[in-house]
Amino acid sequence: MANLPRLPRWNKIFFVILSIFLLTRGIVSAIFGYKYITFSSIKEVNKGGTFVEAITDPISYLPYRGDPEKNQFYQTLLFPGCEGGLSGALCDIQTQDNKVYRVRILPDLEWSDGTPFTLDDVIFSYQDIIVSNFWDQPYLSKYQDIVLSVSEDEPDVLLITFPTATVENRTFFRFPIIPLHIIQEYTLAQYVTDFALNPVTVGCTTLQHSKDEDSIIFNVSSCPQTNINYYQIKSFNSLEDLQKSITKRKPIVGFYYGNTESDSYRLLEIKDNNYMSMFFNTKSTKLTPRIQRSIGGFINYHLWQREHTGYLGKYEGLFNNYLTTGSNLISYIEEKNPYLTYDKSLLEQGGVKSLPNIFTIDWAKRKYAFYLNSTTAQEYSFTIETPDPVNNIKGVSNKSVRNLDIKSENENKKHTITFTIGADQQVQEGLNTFTLNGTVLGKSQEIASIDLYFLGRTSTQTGDNSINKIKIITLDNKISNYIRVQLQDIFEDNNVQHLFEFVVYNNQEKFLEAINIKDYDIVLTSMQINGLNDIYRILSSNNLQINPSAYINPVLNQFLLDNNREQSRNIIGADMPFFVVGQLMKPYRLRNDIELPYTGDYTESSLRDIILKNISLVSHNNIKASTLLNKENFLNFLATQKDITSQQVIDNDQFEDVASLPDETEEVLSTRQIE
Repeated sequence: MANLPRLPRWNKIFFVILSIFLLTRGIVSAIFGYKYITFSSIKEVNKGGTFVEAITDPISYLPYRGDPEKNQFYQTLLFPGCEGGLSGALCDIQTQDNKVYRVRILPDLEWSDGTPFTLDDVIFSYQDIIVSNFWDQPYLSKYQDIVLSVSEDEPDVLLITFPTATVENRTFFRFPIIPLHIIQEYTLAQYVTDFALNPVTVGCTTLQHSKDEDSIIFNVSSCPQTNINYYQIKSFNSLEDLQKSITKRKPIVGFYYGNTESDSYRLLEIKDNNYMSMFFNTKSTKLTPRIQRSIGGFINYHLWQREHTGYLGKYEGLFNNYLTTGSNLISYIEEKNPYLTYDKSLLEQGGVKSLPNIFTIDWAKRKYAFYLNSTTAQEYSFTIETPDPVNNIKGVSNKSVRNLDIKSENENKKHTITFTIGADQQVQEGLNTFTLNGTVLGKSQEIASIDLYFLGRTSTQTGDNSINKIKIITLDNKISNYIRVQLQDIFEDNNVQHLFEFVVYNNQEKFLEAINIKDYDIVLTSMQINGLNDIYRILSSNNLQINPSAYINPVLNQFLLDNNREQSRNIIGADMPFFVVGQLMKPYRLRNDIELPYTGDYTESSLRDIILKNISLVSHNNIKASTLLNKENFLNFLATQKDITSQQVIDNDQFEDVASLPDETEEVLSTRQIE
């Protein structure tokens, strides 16, 4: 075969350049075309994938076991309440006043063993387990005043009456419902073992068997409200093990709690319904409502000039009103504490008046302060009048175990109180406190607390003029220690550290013992607030462990029962029995490639539910020819293509983990993570 003619050298160069040009044009066109196709396509979600949550502490999917705040989400996956859950509502609930609720179960519901779901299951769960507290769970004691009854006219209607009328009552119906026909035959031991291994559930979620003994897997593939198939709880023995997992090139963990950081995850700051609070001991001789308001205002003003990412959120709710900047804090405390010279003019500047012969008790204000001039008398009397009759009235001085002499008249609305004066008597030089108790409208309660400054046999008293510090007690735990350090820094920065002392208890028993004997002026602790009913539960209790303020005001309690927010705020703001330091924030972390199309506030109770109902792990691009050939679409692409970034489509293979994927042939379910 004849040889082809050889091209001149310049023709070779031109051929190479032309080839490179055409190849480059082809590549650019392909990229351009791919970008245009991607721009024009519509991302559609497919149901599928396994979402993995990492934990380092045990959880329990058994209702009414373990920490309710931590476990209720998992429990209601298998055992939804009347409302909520992935299966939708189990009951029809109606109310006209947010106090009395009418409950009917929806038709055609059944348990996973084929037994019909009945109203008896609801009554058993809500009456026996919760209200009667069948398993003696401390967190359920606050529901003991709820009344359940079956309607006489409509036997298929359950009436549930709450002690207060508030929209927050609706959250009660999220409590899990468990099968009466199974549980009534079980002991508690059988419930946490036998029933845990083979739970009889209601709704669309089932427990998936797995070979991985460190995992609990919920099969949600039949649930219409989620786009995933499995929700897996993966337990790690330590934070170090978790750290290793989340720093892998393609980590399988989608979500975890804690301050362990990784570049592959973003922070979600979650609002807790627990609030760090200061309860003021209203029986303390070092405090007055004015001082309490000043302390609250001082802390509120200075604390939020600092950053508290991941720990504390600012509380701007109902009960942080009447707060100043606390600029008069030092003068207020030094005026009140300890009044070592007992100078009358200083007392009057602090708002303390001379003890009158007669005065009227205001039910909305039960703490009074008076001074008594120097006198040589051995006995002294004054009279109080009360708006309502007070039966069995008794009084005691903090200086003597002997009761005060009290005589009542005018249908028990007028009470003359006589006390003795002198060394070892009911009133001595300095500060004395009278506590009056009695029965009003059939209920035993405190009538008044009266601080009486006796100026003594002389006009002044000498002694050590050092301040008797205000004692703040708290438990040794991470969040309390964090806030304590913040407060100590603030006190030092503003030169008021000499007014306060902190006592930290590393033992819960000793901490509660200090509260029981009132060995504190302020308790720094957390309290759970979902609504006015929680404030009522706290401030109506005589139990100092529940109500460390020792403040009980029947007028306020009635406003709380009536859900009167404005009047409740006014009284609490004036008397300031507690101050909310801030709302607890919890650091959760979500993997960066998981989109969460939700713009509202995250809360501890709703976060996992939001994730489950909003995320998608599997998707595909749907391309329509009409869109590709649309001129306006092409022009929009040209205008925006420089900003287009390729979006990763999460492949189901990314979540594959031999030890984690469900195995339907496995018959043994680990109980390692069951509390």
